[in-house]
Amino acid sequence: MTLMGKNPTMTIELRGHTDNQGDPQKNVVLSQERVAAVKTYLVEHGVGSPRITGIGLGGAQPRASNAREATRQLNRRVEVRVTGLR
Repeated sequence: MTLMGKNPTMTIELRGHTDNQGDPQKNVVLSQERVAAVKTYLVEHGVGSPRITGIGLGGAQPRASNAREATRQLNRRVEVRVTGLR
């Protein structure tokens, strides 16, 4: 948040992810809920809502193997991408 506070024109995209366990459609919903939770946190801490967009990708873009629980945990995440900075 310090980065966004120091750069009031910065915009970001939150990208929610899950592992590949369970129903793929439910995983997309779960990833969207993760994005919403992070956005709520940022807004509550002073980042303007219009500066934040988000997308839930479910298990479509794994970071690690889904073969073991230890590596599946790495796929349950929200990434932040800078989309604009003037």
